[in-house]
Amino acid sequence: MNIFDELDAALADVKKEAAKVQNEVAALRRERDGEAWYWQGDGTDHLESLTCPVLIEAEDLRALLERGK
Repeated sequence: MNIFDELDAALADVKKEAAKVQNEVAALRRERDGEAWYWQGDGTDHLESLTCPVLIEAEDLRALLERGK
């Protein structure tokens, strides 16, 4: 592998990480601005009607996924 291939690979990694961070920042911004739904788990959560990001505890998500199997 020559130096240019190594630089191309490193740049691809940096771009991938930058995109990930940009998505995280956008999610935090939406949360801050109240544009996210906080999962309640009380039967009033209707995922099919939501068009915004949903914030949910990991254990609740695992339970939902297990029920969907």
